[in-house]
Amino acid sequence: MDADTLTQPNHEIFVHIRIIIGMILGLSVARLVSGATRFIQHPGKERIYPVHFAWVIRIFLFIIHF
Repeated sequence: MDADTLTQPNHEIFVHIRIIIGMILGLSVARLVSGATRFIQHPGKERIYPVHFAWVIRIFLFIIHF
């Protein structure tokens, strides 16, 4: 047996970690979008603060970039 046959490619070593991170990122995007839909569905009910809106956009872009 060669050392090449015993080693796995890098993308196959931590598949379970990649799946868990994907699930967490998916849930976080769903949470951000569901929170943003409150402002879209009921525009006059709650006030949109610029700092909060900027934070939501920043986190959303960070998650997509990650």
